[in-house]
Amino acid sequence: MAAKQKPSWTFARTENGYRNMWNSISVKDGVDASNARRFAEKIEAGKPEYMAVEMAIGVPWFFVGALHMRESSNDFKGVLHNGQKIIGTNKKTTLVPKGRGPFATWHEAAIDALTLKGFDKIKDWSPARMGFESERFNGLGYVGKAVNSAYLWAGSNHEQLGKYVADHVWDKKFDDPQIGTMTVLKMLCDTNPEVARRMNASNEPKPAASAPSEAPVSVTPIANDVRKPGVLETLWGVVRGKDVAVKPVEKARPGLAPNGDPQLWDQQDLLSSKGYTEVGQPDGLMGRRTRNAIKAFRDENGLPGAEIFDAKLSAALLTAGPRKIPERRATIEAQDLRKSGNSQISVLDSLGGFAKLLIGGGALGGIQQSGVLDRASETLQSAQDTLGLITTILSYLINALTWCFTHWWLFAIAGGIYVSFRVATGILKFVVLVRQGIVTQFTK
Repeated sequence: MAAKQKPSWTFARTENGYRNMWNSISVKDGVDASNARRFAEKIEAGKPEYMAVEMAIGVPWFFVGALHMRESSNDFKGVLHNGQKIIGTNKKTTLVPKGRGPFATWHEAAIDALTLKGFDKIKDWSPARMGFESERFNGLGYVGKAVNSAYLWAGSNHEQLGKYVADHVWDKKFDDPQIGTMTVLKMLCDTNPEVARRMNASNEPKPAASAPSEAPVSVTPIANDVRKPGVLETLWGVVRGKDVAVKPVEKARPGLAPNGDPQLWDQQDLLSSKGYTEVGQPDGLMGRRTRNAIKAFRDENGLPGAEIFDAKLSAALLTAGPRKIPERRATIEAQDLRKSGNSQISVLDSLGGFAKLLIGGGALGGIQQSGVLDRASETLQSAQDTLGLITTILSYLINALTWCFTHWWLFAIAGGIYVSFRVATGILKFVVLVRQGIVTQFTK
């Protein structure tokens, strides 16, 4: 008996699935929403170029902009095929699709990329069609993995872990920091009335001319993980004749702020696990400590760029080993930091000197109390004797104040010891931070 053929991935058989996912899409909050809005603005700014493509072959300008976002972050130096910056050169593409070009203008390259996929022959550009063609434009690798394509859904509620981080290289745990084509189109619908009108007008289901020869297939699942039922639960379901309910599993993210981004929490946790502990407790919020950790990782791994997460940083972080601390840093002592002129150690040493003065002055006062304090004590005692009707509580208070004035040197010594202790522990902590690589600048 011949092996059963896998159903072909056609628009007729997946249209309803893409339409349902479009109708239920929402842009995630936080970093994803900010990036989606930023790229929506870039697409609107590039409308004249994208509109020229629509006028030439009929592909909606905003969909062209969404594809361009994924391929080259809307940089018009990068061709729409794969983002390679060969516009205005004599070079051809070396990435898939290989050998295209050379191209004198971005407009020329975009038409070549879209007609290569047959986009010029499509007349009905509904949201479902844009989803299907986005998947086909990028390749059907995600379909084979049964994972919602990050190329389409990254940054939305339909996003799942997993990505082809390079041609034919699949990473099932990769969290794509880019925004998907359908996600940015959703943002454009929220910010651009023209896009919203055109997308809504084309979203109505069309009656099929004839039923497909094979049963329809659904678009890839939305849920990431499911809870595995226990043995007793499964057996009880068998006894009752009912299937065990499949429940999604929420990843535990301790410390995630109420308005924190779960994806950013995962990146912070990964930075911390690699040894970049300056990131602090992961909370899903982009703050000063997270930016310091990103900067340290970029500096130590030769990654230029701003103090943000991008595709290159995320990919490097996944493959990076534990943080390597140079031997000189790992064995550094407080005296070495003093010789280098470190300002933090200088401040702590100054406080230490003040503490020594307190201790010395207090000791001297304990050996030889001044006559002024003796007279103050006698005056207070005389006042106590004169006011014979004063209450016992006030009498005790005067005695306590008298004792404090006459024993000031004890407080000076205690204060000096406390400051000395805090200075010593402060120097120790600073040396540890330098050794761990958390403090990167420790010279003048």
